[in-house]
Amino acid sequence: MKKYMVVSMLLFFMPCLVFASSGSVKTSTVIKCDGILYGAHGNPKHYHVVEEKNGKYYAVGEKIERPSCVLEQETKEIVTLVSCVDGDTATFQTQDGSYKTRFLAVDTPETKHPTKGVQPFGKEASDYTCNALKKAEKIELEYDENSDKYDKYDRLLAWVFVDGRLLQQELIQKGLGEVAYLYDDYKYTPLLEEAQKKAKEEKVGKWQEESKKVSSASWLDRAIQSIQGFFAKIVNNITGFLENVI
Repeated sequence: MKKYMVVSMLLFFMPCLVFASSGSVKTSTVIKCDGILYGAHGNPKHYHVVEEKNGKYYAVGEKIERPSCVLEQETKEIVTLVSCVDGDTATFQTQDGSYKTRFLAVDTPETKHPTKGVQPFGKEASDYTCNALKKAEKIELEYDENSDKYDKYDRLLAWVFVDGRLLQQELIQKGLGEVAYLYDDYKYTPLLEEAQKKAKEEKVGKWQEESKKVSSASWLDRAIQSIQGFFAKIVNNITGFLENVI
């Protein structure tokens, strides 16, 4: 009888012992992807497949490397637009509060700079960004693992997706911005660089102005060289004449 009671108690408590030995996982860390529940706990943080029991989540089996689908969900979040600022900055409502956000790896012409004023294509870039954000059904921020999350002005640094389209890439494709502020190997830099190369070749947007500047500079250089050559000939002729007379 005593043996039967011990076995019964072990069978009753076994599930609890299994889950306890694996460890509980906070609900806030649980992510479902590819049909599987994953969660994280511990210090340093590590990942497990998890199971739900009575409204709580418990780690199952050995710790695993962070699945790629988990990484994507952890580094992305859906946000809402609070206000537009300019071509490469906007304020979003995130899960942690309202943050002014600087678009990663792109620089658009200024519209509100205290000394530079409104630069060519600055208004076009600002209007394009604001219209894209206001019309978007879904805005996502993606934080790059190789970038700081905040800059020295406490602005979020992020890739901005508008209905699945990378906004930085669109700005550069239309010649409304250029690749800038690369302090590491960021995830989408190759896409931006390819878009910029094509925009330059096709002289789109701001690259029209850059092309005109180069053409003007080339014309001025040729004019200066021509004038210098003209006066050099005159000086040589005068020098030759004086030598013959003397």
